[in-house]
Amino acid sequence: MTASYRDLGRFYFEYAIRDEDAFGSPGLSNKIDGTVTEAEITLLSHPRIGLLGRYDTLRYRDVFGPNAGINRFTWGLTAVLPGGSLLIVNHEYWMFPAPQSDVDVVGARWVVTY
Repeated sequence: MTASYRDLGRFYFEYAIRDEDAFGSPGLSNKIDGTVTEAEITLLSHPRIGLLGRYDTLRYRDVFGPNAGINRFTWGLTAVLPGGSLLIVNHEYWMFPAPQSDVDVVGARWVVTY
């Protein structure tokens, strides 16, 4: 689902699920599902700069072992560059199940569409 209001903001939501046969166990399946929720607000029109927020989830339910999940929160700035490419500078916070530690990631992405 995507919604936007003029050129001021955009909202995106997606849910996906996958069932796969469990190896060696007829009739049983592993399940993987997750969501993506993203919003962007325009801070400046010229040059176009936006504030981006995103929350992702991923869950894995295995018939043979423990269930697991990963959540990630991302926030950052987007800038449309001359020529139409997009620069994204962001911080990601990955939340893993115990006993793993959570992780902070700082990233820069350059997106070119042709």
